[in-house]
Amino acid sequence: MAESLWLLVVFGGPVIMGLFFFYALMRRRKRTELAERPHGEQVTKEMYRKDATEGDRTKPPEY
Repeated sequence: MAESLWLLVVFGGPVIMGLFFFYALMRRRKRTELAERPHGEQVTKEMYRKDATEGDRTKPPEY
């Protein structure tokens, strides 16, 4: 009986912890994507707008 309990602790514990970490990682990733998406789209539009208002692109940049 004692051996089977230790077997459960040694093998079951890490499996449960791994599932918990996987669940937490997936929840965090989803929240991060939802929070950053609107900001990323806004920055992209501003960059395109800035590129469109710049001058002639046929000349190399002057340093």
